[in-house]
Amino acid sequence: MQHALKELEKYLAAQYAALFGDRSWRFGTFGEHMKKPCITWHTSALDLLAEAENANGCGIFDPDIGLCLYFQIYDPKQPIREQVQQALSLRSKLQRRSNTKSAVVDDRGSWRVALHWFVEMQDLNAWISEAADLRERTLHFEEIPIDAIIGSSSDWPTAISKHGVPRLLFKLRSILRKRTKGEIDQWQNADAMVRDTLRDIVDEFSDPLTQQCARDVLRVSDSDLSRLNVETTFDGVTKQLKHIAIRNFRNIDELDITFRDDASAVSSTVIQGPNGSGKSSIFEALSLAVSGASLRYQAYFDDTHRRQFGSKDEYESKYLRNLSKEHEKPLLGLNGNSPSPIQFSTRHEIGLVMRELRGTFMSQDSGQAFISMSADELGTEIAASLSHLASSVRQYVDERLKSANEQLKTFNAKWNLRGNVTRRETVAIQIAERALQESIPNLTEHLVWLRNPMMSELIFANEVGAIADQIQALQGKSHELIRRFANGTESDVVRHAQPYHVGLSSIIASFAALYSQMTDLTGGWDRQDVERIRRHGEWLERASATGDLSRPEIQVLKDAERLVSEDLKRIVESGTELSNRLNHLSSIQSYVTLWSEHHPATCPTCDTDLGHRGVRGTIEALKSTLEHERSASRSLYQTRRGELEKIQLSLAERGVAPPPLTPDEEAQLEQRYSWLCRGDRPFAEFIGNRHDREHLIALIQHVNQAPALPVSRGSLDDWVAKLAGQVFSALEEHDKVSRLPTAWRDVEQVITAKLANVTAQHLPKTIQAVWQEIARNIMPARWQLPGDVELLAASSSRNTVASIIVRGSDRSVLANHILNGAEIHNLGLAWFITKYFLFGRFRYQFLVLDDPSDAMDQATFRDLCRFLETVIRLHVVEDMELSLVLLMHQEQRALDAARALNAMLYLLRWNKHTKAINRPMRVFGKTMGAPAPELQSA
Repeated sequence: MQHALKELEKYLAAQYAALFGDRSWRFGTFGEHMKKPCITWHTSALDLLAEAENANGCGIFDPDIGLCLYFQIYDPKQPIREQVQQALSLRSKLQRRSNTKSAVVDDRGSWRVALHWFVEMQDLNAWISEAADLRERTLHFEEIPIDAIIGSSSDWPTAISKHGVPRLLFKLRSILRKRTKGEIDQWQNADAMVRDTLRDIVDEFSDPLTQQCARDVLRVSDSDLSRLNVETTFDGVTKQLKHIAIRNFRNIDELDITFRDDASAVSSTVIQGPNGSGKSSIFEALSLAVSGASLRYQAYFDDTHRRQFGSKDEYESKYLRNLSKEHEKPLLGLNGNSPSPIQFSTRHEIGLVMRELRGTFMSQDSGQAFISMSADELGTEIAASLSHLASSVRQYVDERLKSANEQLKTFNAKWNLRGNVTRRETVAIQIAERALQESIPNLTEHLVWLRNPMMSELIFANEVGAIADQIQALQGKSHELIRRFANGTESDVVRHAQPYHVGLSSIIASFAALYSQMTDLTGGWDRQDVERIRRHGEWLERASATGDLSRPEIQVLKDAERLVSEDLKRIVESGTELSNRLNHLSSIQSYVTLWSEHHPATCPTCDTDLGHRGVRGTIEALKSTLEHERSASRSLYQTRRGELEKIQLSLAERGVAPPPLTPDEEAQLEQRYSWLCRGDRPFAEFIGNRHDREHLIALIQHVNQAPALPVSRGSLDDWVAKLAGQVFSALEEHDKVSRLPTAWRDVEQVITAKLANVTAQHLPKTIQAVWQEIARNIMPARWQLPGDVELLAASSSRNTVASIIVRGSDRSVLANHILNGAEIHNLGLAWFITKYFLFGRFRYQFLVLDDPSDAMDQATFRDLCRFLETVIRLHVVEDMELSLVLLMHQEQRALDAARALNAMLYLLRWNKHTKAINRPMRVFGKTMGAPAPELQSA
């Protein structure tokens, strides 16, 4: 088992060399300034040894993170209780105390102690049983985090590498030493790997077209890589958090909190309070003061029911204002600035702003939200930093594949090809058929019109039949011509096109002669004639059904009707004349009035002396006479009209109605259409028969529907050259567009596989490695998990999708369906902290966590405190600014956190109409120092 200690020494030496850039780490002592980690060898009772030969364990003392990490070889015959007690004894000596004169004080913070064991696989259950039993019996067991490196004597290097010794935070410290966002981007980005894996992509294919597609991908990737390799600097202003002033905000009247002063680069603050005391309000106020956005503000915009209680612009007035001071706006002041109205982010900015805050503000439900993210959402978050080049290549290939499919779809639509047609002969036939249809008149409609049975009744039926036969013969020639395009040569096409063109020209000439003959016969046709034929025929049909129209009684009534009608005509003419004369007299009234003022008795037209009546009297008398005559004329018209109606009623009772057409109109119809009537019967008798009349109307309508005269498309040579060029050009285009989607799909498939391989290699070394390391520091019994928790990312053709899985020995399952709520919360917390180190710290020099321990048991909470204490220490060591803020519900845990972090503690209280906070305090006074471990060789 001592072999395990030697392999551990090699592994740690390599890790420290990668971290510090050299292998100069000390053995047995820190030296005066405690700047380098050291390794010690010791017995199973943790007593120091001078050399490793007889050692049963070793200790790693790392001053950067303030950790004494002991490794022991587990022996089932020797209880671990004594080793834990020794570690607890050392831990008690390292607690802060006031009397530190005899000890070396570490101004960077307290030291912690942890125990790890090398456990053979067959002894794992025994070790777990001992650890569980000891935890039940020892009240302060949470003070010493424990872990096991599980393996076998034959392969401890693999076991150590898989374990990774996460308590030493090699991954986290490595990225913390990267001071710029550009360095982080370069570290976590796989662009170089992507370019290397794509370099030989052309060799994957033998088809020239697919190879050309692959070359296009290489060209684009080279161009994008050059663009992406241009170093970019983070141009945002890094914000600090030193002080917040809150006024009239939700349930807070007035509150001021100081997080750190100008003299302090690193600080921690714990704010504790019961429910309703304002912790969530402080959390939102900090978010709004920093960015103008908050999770609640974003949720308000996403709430479809908000319109019932306020518009999108009323979040401040209806939801942020203190309900006891509705007329006073909420005010926030950050870092010494006077409290002022909130500058809200716009609705379009909220999403981006909240994404930027993911590594800075952690709400109570962030842990659950992380594990519940969809594969697309998590994939997007990972892909954003994984490889910009991979995203660019995927997008380019996707666009080219879409374009290729669209080209094929457009081509098929143009030539009326079905998507499943792939045989070149079939494609050639369909293209040639479509091209031929477009290059010649479409005679299908003409053939249908000619073959209508009614056309055989016409006087030019022989001509009609001959033209129809010509069209059918031409169709047979077209089929042969089309086949020549698919199977023959160009000379074959020309040879078969000549008789086809001759036949078409003959058909066009025949149609011209036919239409000329038809024009002579139908030139006088009127569109209203069909309706006239129908109405007059129906009248004749009814009259025929009533019997003989020459009966004496009917003749008497017809004569009376004629006389009364003539009389009515004369009355209308007379009445019209009377009205015209009255209108004339009215129009000259003004002139007569002026005339009579100077010539009262003289007629203005003939100078006649009108006597005592004068001009005006004479005209008034004339008007009166005319009006009396017009009135008598109207009365006579009504009387005679009544007589006419009685006569017509009598005729109707005897089955006689007036004809709709005059004799002249009937004669015109007969002259125009009698040639269409079958037999030798008179025209009136023909249309008086319903069946014959409807047949005549149908024939007239069919003749009127004659298709347009076909038009020739030019000379034979021009027509053949154009047709052949169109068909052969289309076939050449089809050869390319039909193969292009397949080529791009093949390229897409290979690229997807290659990018998936890059993801599988790169992700575990970067984002996943940091996330797992942080998670393992706040999960005290990770050996109890059903397997290793990992990020599983896959590159599809369009995006990156990712899932959180638990990988067991024989299968992998989704984490959210197998882990409990506390474990899920811890994974989300670890992801949040990962986002801070990879992104958030370059925008905001602070971390705000709203009750991160709510779902934790005591052991996990103590691990969280130790980890956050290490984060604070690392910022001190690296001379980096940080304000850590914890808002907590449980009072005892708030005290524990304040003690572990040496934090400023604020105690909130219910604060209606009072200041919201008690006086801040520190658990440790300034005189209480943190002693460092005293090491020396045995």
